[in-house]
Amino acid sequence: INILVTPSRRACICDFGLASIVNEITLRLHSTTKAQGGTARYYAPELFQGKSKKNFASDVYAFACVCTEILSGEVPFHESPNDMAVMFKILQGEHPTRPPSCSGTAQLDSLWELLQHCWNGQADMRPTAAQIVDRLVAPSIGATATPSTMDWDEEPSSQIFKSVGYP
Repeated sequence: INILVTPSRRACICDFGLASIVNEITLRLHSTTKAQGGTARYYAPELFQGKSKKNFASDVYAFACVCTEILSGEVPFHESPNDMAVMFKILQGEHPTRPPSCSGTAQLDSLWELLQHCWNGQADMRPTAAQIVDRLVAPSIGATATPSTMDWDEEPSSQIFKSVGYP
């Protein structure tokens, strides 16, 4: 999972497939993932084991990592010095550390529990996008879902390519 931002500052979630096209163009320019040690910090264990290619289940795992980064302000496994150390942690079933900012209330406990489900070591046991949304808007977490009133005025791919200066 990657979060791309349009020129109008709209955050867009995309999968690694589309992101890898954009990354080929932008990594050398200004990629935070390159600066922070690559995408290994967001990889599901099955990707390291060669059992699977990037798919929805691995994106769910990565989504939980992105949530942790948002909550903590630090990349997942920030305490690990390199991708190899991160890979070993993930393969041993470790998850990103719960940040102090994600504790203290029942809602935050429920959110952390959801993230734990997204990090399930068995890809087929991770929640679907619909299940994630249901849990987020449930009273235990209490997030609000506000549909966007802004539609794409171009194909998403053409907007992305324009935003990175691709001809």
